[in-house]
Amino acid sequence: MNLPSLQYIDINNAITSVISVSSYPAYSTLLRKTRCSRWPGYIVVENLRRQKSNTSRRKRTESPASSRPSLLEAWPVFPNSLLSTEIAVNLPGVIRKGAPRRVSAETIGQDRGALDFPVDTSLHYRLQEPLPSYLGGLMYRAGRHAIAILDDESNLQQSDTAMMRSLHLKLNAEQYRNRTPRDVLIPHFLDSKSEPGGSLKSRRMDNVLVELYQLSNLCHRLNVIGKADLVLCDSAGIAVDALRSSVPAAFITDIPAGFEQIQHCVTAFLAHGDPCRLIREQQQALADILDSAATEYHVMSNQCTLHSLIQTHLADVAREGSGESRNAAVAHPEENESHRASVSSSEDYEELVLRTQQSLCSRANKAVRLKTGLESSRRKFQKFKESPTRFMEDSQSAILRSLVSGRTAR
Repeated sequence: MNLPSLQYIDINNAITSVISVSSYPAYSTLLRKTRCSRWPGYIVVENLRRQKSNTSRRKRTESPASSRPSLLEAWPVFPNSLLSTEIAVNLPGVIRKGAPRRVSAETIGQDRGALDFPVDTSLHYRLQEPLPSYLGGLMYRAGRHAIAILDDESNLQQSDTAMMRSLHLKLNAEQYRNRTPRDVLIPHFLDSKSEPGGSLKSRRMDNVLVELYQLSNLCHRLNVIGKADLVLCDSAGIAVDALRSSVPAAFITDIPAGFEQIQHCVTAFLAHGDPCRLIREQQQALADILDSAATEYHVMSNQCTLHSLIQTHLADVAREGSGESRNAAVAHPEENESHRASVSSSEDYEELVLRTQQSLCSRANKAVRLKTGLESSRRKFQKFKESPTRFMEDSQSAILRSLVSGRTAR
């Protein structure tokens, strides 16, 4: 399973930990796909009762599933990034466009202090760790290192080798002052797909010598970035990891939507040749991307903030639908207090919505992994007690789902 899929699972778990309680029995989550290359999908919250009441109407009109009204939509701001913990949340039809939406605890009304994005995580320490043994002394050679990290190996054949060569020569202008090499060496690393790591077959592409390596662990991406002076990549998530690590990034294939300014900084670097200026300009461009997202959606990293937003919003929806003024957060004060206490006493990364990145680390603390597993089991047991049928319907096990669907059919 790839990292973006795990990020969506994290978001789904964070949302269902709120709506699966008895206060919100009518809501469910699902993943919707979009045609947007920047955000390929998002987790939505729907009202099951309204959905059931409109089932026959949808069958008659044959309207697509995407036309169903959703109460909340959430997705990772930077999919496939290890160092990005931000998610975006949209409340359709509730908050007007253009309003600043960087959600802090103050905007929800309860300052819980652990805010919000960007967030330094334990994975940052990997930037200072040595390379894994199977990569040997690969990046301890003389000179400045331009390296490539690819999420999709097929992009290797479509990479811009002329730009790769130009960037390498510009980085090492002092070294090549009196000569211009015929070929330049640029190591290429493939993100792990559960395959053994190590050297693959090298090749020559135009005037670029490609040494190809398979990373055995997704987190080794950070070990490699920490030794690089420039990261060439094919996805926004890898570029974000490089910039969060204070290493410039350049796209050697198609430029992801919204990242045009970051690539424009690379073009400018080929003229001025100042790596310090390049990283400053690119980090500012990345901050502008995040600010732009925050003007359209709620952008957050913290579970407490997300939970408060969901509880407040669903309480407002319930009040508008039934005419009641009861707030769910007030209706269950002891539950919210216990939740707040459990979060404040937990590990820092457990407060994040996107926690998968931390669990991918091979050196994750055993106590942390045990605590995370127990919390997940507790939520599953609670959901089973409330509704065994719904538990089986939402199960990842095909056998459990078939049992429920078979009984429903009869």
